[in-house]
Amino acid sequence: MADLDSPQKLSGVPPPPEGVGGGRCSEISTELIRSLTELQELEAVYERLCGEEKVVERELDALLEQQNTIESKMVTLHRMGPNLQLIEGDAKQLAGMITFTCNLAENVSSKVRQLDLAKNRLYQAIQRADDILDLKFCMDGVQTALRNEDYEQAAAHIHRYLCLDKSVIELSRQGKEVASKAEENLLLVLGTDMSDRRAAVIFADTLTLLFEGIARIVETHQPIVETYYGPGRLYTLIKYLQVECDRQVEKVVDKFIKQRDYHQQVSRGRLQVVWKQTLASDTE
Repeated sequence: MADLDSPQKLSGVPPPPEGVGGGRCSEISTELIRSLTELQELEAVYERLCGEEKVVERELDALLEQQNTIESKMVTLHRMGPNLQLIEGDAKQLAGMITFTCNLAENVSSKVRQLDLAKNRLYQAIQRADDILDLKFCMDGVQTALRNEDYEQAAAHIHRYLCLDKSVIELSRQGKEVASKAEENLLLVLGTDMSDRRAAVIFADTLTLLFEGIARIVETHQPIVETYYGPGRLYTLIKYLQVECDRQVEKVVDKFIKQRDYHQQVSRGRLQVVWKQTLASDTE
């Protein structure tokens, strides 16, 4: 006789649910059927299996009734395949066009930013040029007013001069400062006693001071020039300073040649070389 207290006992097995799709695998196992020995239990199992069979048949009938619908949907899906491929191709093409448009917009935006930056720097350069012209006008006006003893007009020009941007005033004085400082150092050289311990290299010291002064000017005004005139514009300032530097170096070299009798010393050295070569040839 079957164990009625086990999970598989007949009284504990719920009947199969009714309706389409409610069927499930039978909970009556083959082992349970083989263990049954009573006719009543066998009949109960048989009735249960018959009920489950009817449920399965109803589910199969329902699925067969839906076969046409499912087949029509499958046909529709197959027909949509080429259309989906076309949609995929169009989507990829649209994505490519959007990417190209984004890149083009970014390039245009970059060019616009560059033009805007160039415009701002142009306005700043024009403003600086106007300030420099105003500076020259003030200097000339002060000199003219002082010659005419028009002190009120001279004071007005000085007031206008003081209202100018200090950076413009500083830049306008750099060439003059280089020249005046170099001439001052050169005068100190000419007045140096030859017994001084650095008298032998005093001209080299003068050139060193000149180059260091120009380097300080470039270092000090690099931020101003690059801010108002743009990166790379420092080269223009250096060209003007280079002209003044060459002029002052020529003065120092000329003074060196004159004070140290350079040409005479060179001629004397050449004569000594020739004399030594002559002695050597006579000895041979």
